[in-house]
Amino acid sequence: AEPGDLIIAAYDVDGRPHPRFAINFDSTSFKDSSVLAQQLGAMRELGESGLVRAGKDISNPGLLGTLGMLLETSRVGAVVDIEAIVVPEGLTLASWLKMYPGMGFVVTTRPENQDKVLEVFSRRGLTARVIGRVTEERKLIIRSGEQEAVLFDLAQECVTGIH
Repeated sequence: AEPGDLIIAAYDVDGRPHPRFAINFDSTSFKDSSVLAQQLGAMRELGESGLVRAGKDISNPGLLGTLGMLLETSRVGAVVDIEAIVVPEGLTLASWLKMYPGMGFVVTTRPENQDKVLEVFSRRGLTARVIGRVTEERKLIIRSGEQEAVLFDLAQECVTGIH
């Protein structure tokens, strides 16, 4: 990821919290494999087309933790607009940010590629939104209106275990 890139979060909102693993939003176990292959193919299409600079599947630390991992390995930071994050029906933002989706990705792209990236995700059945921008300052800042807070100071803290 590079400063100035936009951050796009994309995931399948057609699901529900897993009955035994509350941190997992199950959007895969009840779907046909062809649907999952179509969704997963978004990342291959984006990678092969060169439309994204960096990307990662949203894993156990959830959307913001995964973004922290991506930023840390890129040695950059970001500002995220919390209000831009799509929350699946029936969940609160707080609960959603503690979960990881069965099918979800976070990517960075140059501003001029934003519409193309959003179209690829949409065409493949994923809900995608621009949620922030990559910055030079190695901090992940979350913002809501005029309020903001540092979630990770990546110059001082380690998310991945590799500092």
